[in-house]
Amino acid sequence: ADGAATALGSARGLVLINSAGRMVSGAAYKEELAAMGGTLRHVMEADGLPPSNAPPQWLLDGAGNLAIALLRSNVEGFCRQVYPTRPDMVDARLVANIIRDSKDPGGYSVLASGAKLPPPRTKNELLAEFRRPLLVAQGLNDPLGGGIAKSRFPLYEEAHPEPGMVRLVGLDAGHCPHHETPDEVA
Repeated sequence: ADGAATALGSARGLVLINSAGRMVSGAAYKEELAAMGGTLRHVMEADGLPPSNAPPQWLLDGAGNLAIALLRSNVEGFCRQVYPTRPDMVDARLVANIIRDSKDPGGYSVLASGAKLPPPRTKNELLAEFRRPLLVAQGLNDPLGGGIAKSRFPLYEEAHPEPGMVRLVGLDAGHCPHHETPDEVA
C-alpha cells in the first residue's frame, strides 16, 4: 500500500492480499491526527525522522538468530496453525522451502531491522491518498495479529476516500489464502 500511495501517478489500482499493517477506525484515526498535529508523513517531513532508540546491533542480531532458530524447530506446526481451513496444504515441500529460506545469511537481520525503522504509516493514512480502485482479499480466519482480520476487514471502505472503488473479498482461509485457497484468490 505504501508503494502505491507514493507512486500515485503510475498505479491504476491496488490488490491487497492479507496485507499487514495497522489500521484503525475512522474516529480513532481522526483522534491520532489531532494528537500528532497531522499525518505521520507530514510530521516526519516537517521534523525529520525521530531519533532511533534501537538496542545495540549485537543484541538485535542475537535476538533475530534466536527467533529464527526457535521458529525453525517447528515450522510445520506453525504453518498448520496459520492454515486453519486447509492444513493439508502444509506439505513437506512448503516446510523444506521455509527452512531453506530461513537459513539465508541475512535472514536474522530482517527481523532485527524492525527495531530501527521509523514508525510505519497506518493504512488509513496510505489509503487516504489513494483514489484508485482497491481489491482486498482477506483470509478471515487468519490467527496472526490477534485474530482481528474479521473486525478490521470493513475498515478498508471507511479508510478509502472513494468507498465505491473498494471491493472486499472475504475468504474462508487463514494467513496465506493464496496458497490455502488458490482457486478463490485467482
